[in-house]
Amino acid sequence: MSKYSQVPTDTFKSIVPGAGVIATSFDPSAGTLNRANIVGSTNGGISFEDGIAFKDYAEGIDNIPRNTKEFKRIDNSQRQIKISGTFKSANKALIQKLMSAADIANNKITPRAAVAQSDFYDLWVVMDYSDVNTGENAGNIAIKLKNVLHTGGLKIQTQNEDLANITFEFMAHYSIDDIDAVPYEVYVREGGDPIPNVNLNTHYGTVAVGSTLALTATTIPADATVTWNSSDTDKATVSNGTVTGEAAGSVIITASITQSGVTYNDTCTVVVTAAS
Repeated sequence: MSKYSQVPTDTFKSIVPGAGVIATSFDPSAGTLNRANIVGSTNGGISFEDGIAFKDYAEGIDNIPRNTKEFKRIDNSQRQIKISGTFKSANKALIQKLMSAADIANNKITPRAAVAQSDFYDLWVVMDYSDVNTGENAGNIAIKLKNVLHTGGLKIQTQNEDLANITFEFMAHYSIDDIDAVPYEVYVREGGDPIPNVNLNTHYGTVAVGSTLALTATTIPADATVTWNSSDTDKATVSNGTVTGEAAGSVIITASITQSGVTYNDTCTVVVTAAS
């Protein structure tokens, strides 16, 4: 192998295998996908595109060359964010989405002449990521498209002795509620190691002045060091999860762990009452 033809030894940990799925709901923090939320079976993969457009304000100004970085701006008025591909399966809910503006009554789906705000919804594209693709610690890349509407029209092409092709083109839309928010998000979760977490056994408790309350923290990884903190040590102190009431009032007890420079925490509100 030549000097500049080599690839990193961990390349397989960052590949995107498989075609991915389109779903109406997905939990990127837990990496969980309910099969009932998958919109339909696709064929030939899924194409995502952020058709980003730029405006060059230097164009036409004397003595400034085109594509000068200080004059480059994103032109969101021309930006198109969409997914496209081909479905091989369909149901009433999917057909309604593909008709863009339509109503379902029993087995009848009737198109409308006007788009309603209720016709917009969110969609997820979820793909396997890395060499770990099974179990709770599987990796994934998830794209959330916001305010989606099908803009390609209903197109069904049947084939002799083969499955029909149902083409789709779902486009994300901006909202006047937050006009500067680009209507999609991307989540990347590496496979292999579980996501660090700390969870207290309770999130509310009471303790009398001079008495103690025991809190326990469950962590991922299990051997993580827990740091305890009280928001007001005049009212309550905490050591290794044991909260001691000092004066009547309310405090927040925080349990924290730090992994790879990132801090994760959970809290418990403790009300300190006067001693009996």
